[in-house]
Amino acid sequence: MKGIILTITGEKKGEIELPRFFEEPVRKDLIKRLYEVELASSRQPYGNNPRAGKEVSASGKLHRARHQWKGTYGYGISRVPRKIMTKRGNRFNWVGAFAPGTRGGREAHPPKAEKVWKKKINKNEKMIALKSAIAANKRIIVENKIEEINKTKEMKRIIEKLCNNPNAILVSSKKVNAGIKNIETSKISLLDIAPSGNPDRMLIFTENSIKQLEKLIQK
Repeated sequence: MKGIILTITGEKKGEIELPRFFEEPVRKDLIKRLYEVELASSRQPYGNNPRAGKEVSASGKLHRARHQWKGTYGYGISRVPRKIMTKRGNRFNWVGAFAPGTRGGREAHPPKAEKVWKKKINKNEKMIALKSAIAANKRIIVENKIEEINKTKEMKRIIEKLCNNPNAILVSSKKVNAGIKNIETSKISLLDIAPSGNPDRMLIFTENSIKQLEKLIQK
């Protein structure tokens, strides 16, 4: 399978032999699965402070046992955990605390920072899904000169001539900072080329990126 190489002005420059995975059958089921795995793996862990709702700025904590100093027994109140705000002798001004649902209390079932969000996928399935996503997207191959463009205005003019798609993604052998979404071949991810698990992006490959992909992705 051969692909046409375009110049940055949109003219035909020549042809290039494409790797076999550009003819990979589209497996939307595996693409969707790999997308979910990569999305979960990229999720940042989060959670509450284990001491949240348990640290008090008050004079003390009440007890619930009988015949104990600072106890709530015999006062005709529910046995909700409380904290003392002010005191005078054996009389206290207290408020509910610590328990879920009380003012300043802890959350009932807070998220745990140690939860593992990362998912796993078979290596062969991962490779098939990535190849399938690359093959399913619309593509253009352009000369390596586009990797040297460093001005946004000039890059926008080139993209208009090549595909007139402002959402196109440039897949290059090195980082390009010139007003276009760019992916280096060494960092290519399904999250970029198939957002939401749908491979419907316009990918602009450079000659060098095609050669690099052939080495990186197993045949």
